[in-house]
Amino acid sequence: MPSRWFGRTTIPPARMLAYGIILVLGASSCMQETAKPTIDPIPQILPVPVSAEQWSRLPRTTTFTAIHGAPRDPHPFEFTDGHVLHPTKDRVIFTRPGGPPLAVLPSSELKSPTWVPVVRTLPGWHQVLLPSKPN
Repeated sequence: MPSRWFGRTTIPPARMLAYGIILVLGASSCMQETAKPTIDPIPQILPVPVSAEQWSRLPRTTTFTAIHGAPRDPHPFEFTDGHVLHPTKDRVIFTRPGGPPLAVLPSSELKSPTWVPVVRTLPGWHQVLLPSKPN
């Protein structure tokens, strides 16, 4: 039988335990367990080495050039998250992680630093929009 203590009703411990078990069982019966997806870590793909001779034959990706064979933006009307990259030195651009070299992105263009928007990031790689056509 419950007892009174300053206007509050106290419940004996045995009854509290029974209520707790009912609450746990009731909650577990109305909850649906979903398997948590396991995320396999994406291995970092290292860039293909580019020799000095290959480097010299690659076109420079600038505002005034067209880079044929460049992959198109898969989602051209989607907003980016605002991240941009500035290469501190000229960088080789690849068609995809582990793919062949495509062009050279200069660190500066039109007497200003080059900044390119990031549209996707993978371990060790950034997919960017190039200043060349088609970007």
